[in-house]
Amino acid sequence: MDRPALAALLLLATLAPGCAAWEDHNKKTLGPRVAFEEGRFEESLALMKPFEEDKLDGLCFRLDAGVVSLVGGMLDHSNDEFQAAEDMIQGFEDRGLNGSVIAEEIGSIAVNEKTIPYKGEDFERVLVPCFRARDYLIGGKLDDAMVEVRKIWTQQDLVKQLRDKEIKESNDEAANHHINAGNLGDYESQVTYPPGALKSPESVYEVTYAHWLSAIVSEKKGLLDDTWISLQKAAKIRPDVKFVARDLLRIATLRGRSEDVDEVKKTYGDSVTLPGEDEGSVVLLFDCGWAPHKRELKIFLPSFSTFGAIAIPLYDRKPNPVAYARLWLNDRNYPTEVLSDVDAIAFKYHHGKLGTTILKQILRTTIKIAASEAAAAATRRATGSGLAGLGVGLVGGIYNDVSEQADLRAWLTLPQNFQAVRAWAPAGTYDAKVELVGFGGGTIGWVPLGQVTVKPKSIQFAQARSLGTRCYASMCKEAP
Repeated sequence: MDRPALAALLLLATLAPGCAAWEDHNKKTLGPRVAFEEGRFEESLALMKPFEEDKLDGLCFRLDAGVVSLVGGMLDHSNDEFQAAEDMIQGFEDRGLNGSVIAEEIGSIAVNEKTIPYKGEDFERVLVPCFRARDYLIGGKLDDAMVEVRKIWTQQDLVKQLRDKEIKESNDEAANHHINAGNLGDYESQVTYPPGALKSPESVYEVTYAHWLSAIVSEKKGLLDDTWISLQKAAKIRPDVKFVARDLLRIATLRGRSEDVDEVKKTYGDSVTLPGEDEGSVVLLFDCGWAPHKRELKIFLPSFSTFGAIAIPLYDRKPNPVAYARLWLNDRNYPTEVLSDVDAIAFKYHHGKLGTTILKQILRTTIKIAASEAAAAATRRATGSGLAGLGVGLVGGIYNDVSEQADLRAWLTLPQNFQAVRAWAPAGTYDAKVELVGFGGGTIGWVPLGQVTVKPKSIQFAQARSLGTRCYASMCKEAP
């Protein structure tokens, strides 16, 4: 088969309806996400179920199903979904460690990255064991929660190792194709981020929420030294979170380390005090809003007798009317505070890997353009017609442009941020509720939690998720 015919066949094949190369993941997942936002959890899971075994998109649906199950109170099903996701991720990472990280992406010359399995962004892979630890924690399975906590640190090290390998392989491949990897400024300048998004103290390798979860699990296990270390790490990233500062003082006191107590008091002064002897605590885990979703930025690349394009996935912040939540115990109220800003983590992660993302796109597009140029040249030689060669180059260019589409797959049900509060109150029985608060300070809505009995020195958990102006909240099983 000659090159022009092959190019035409490729174009027709990829334009076929239902081809994965043309699917918009945001549209594909709209039905399940609408059902999730409206509280139809079983329906949302049913809509996602047929796609969970998909070799290309299965990981996305597993991750989303894990979150939907968690919010719907189906902890066992949530952990089953996250376990399946973890197994898939481990398979991808094992292949990346033992082979090439970028081979599939550069090798997807014929179409785009949507024709290869979605492996999860680095920060998404780190958050999987966070969710599993949380599932186990609020379900009272502390030994399993501790296993997942330890996986968080292993996962952070692993994604960094694979990221470094990806950068090296991309640069080596660029050198093989005589592409200057240091001359990408014109492309990078077309990408912008929300004001302040890149100034977050967090990154994919330093997630406050992970350190705080580790502290809570360690405290429940009676491991005060581990609790202290994790709280210190959380406070270093987010020094203004009041309930973390109070736990620092409390754990330093319980450990009997006067120098640590003095250091906490020196740092926070009189703003931090110890809870009373008869007080117990209720922890509200509040997941607020939707994490950013991806959209496409396409950049046209001309050549001698054909053309191509690169398509970069960008993150867009989702509107969120909720600033924070309040936990009410009778007339006592406790506002949540942000532990981890998923928006900011995603934007910083995207910015940090932007050069590599663009370089891989250019590598693939360069190979596509070279194939189109070769087909055009062969046609000119065979026909003696420059016009025929131009026609073949045009067909190849159209194919190159249309086939290059940004990979918009993502873990779409992640929250915009993880918030929490640890509410200390005297022993007794309280009417509890969760209130959503807007950025102007007004009440958006509230959800009753029923009666809660607080025991001295105890800890109980409630969880809440806001989706637009809706809120889904419940008390969790008390861990032994």
